Amino acid sequence: MTRITSLKQLGKGSWKIASITPIKKPTVSKPATESVIHTILFAEVIKRWPQAVSEYPAQVPGRKFRLDIAFVEEALCCELDGWQWHARHLEDFKKDRRRQNLLVMQGWRVLRFTAADVHQDLEGCLSIIKTALDMKP
Repeated sequence: MTRITSLKQLGKGSWKIASITPIKKPTVSKPATESVIHTILFAEVIKRWPQAVSEYPAQVPGRKFRLDIAFVEEALCCELDGWQWHARHLEDFKKDRRRQNLLVMQGWRVLRFTAADVHQDLEGCLSIIKTALDMKP
């Protein structure tokens, strides 16, 4: 077996590829900070309101969405917005706004919380949710 010691030798094709393994596509997942804020908020929500559902598959004609936290009977959802996932790029920001408009047109009330909201004022977030649940649509 010839040892390649220069780029010139490499270019001459004096080597063989033993096997070619296809590269797996990376799976897209929420950054760790967002799953943490979701876990923190949902853990507190479910203690107070057992009817809450995590990652609820909301159907909008022609679209499918997963709502971070949903109160299905009350048509209320909580969306968690972290910088890395929802605001880093302008197109992501616009997509979230279109999505929210579609949900509202289907009768959903949408509450939005940032990672900072959950980390710095969890009780305030829960108070907002309670107020929204107490309001009759």
